[in-house]
Amino acid sequence: MTKKKVPPAEVPADFVAALAAAPEAQQRFATMPPSHQREYVVWIEGARNPETRARRVAAAVQRILSGA
Repeated sequence: MTKKKVPPAEVPADFVAALAAAPEAQQRFATMPPSHQREYVVWIEGARNPETRARRVAAAVQRILSGA
């Protein structure tokens, strides 16, 4: 049985902008396995209101910088 290839996660624009503002986080995110990248994207996109989404974007950048 072969594993099904899952396409890379499509990173939302607000998260891309936040990563661009923190080059070290952007570099770390780029080197993460696709499954880890997808976890961040799914978590951010699961926010129901804009305030929560903004907090999650900021938290994701901080977690990436801290190595989590």
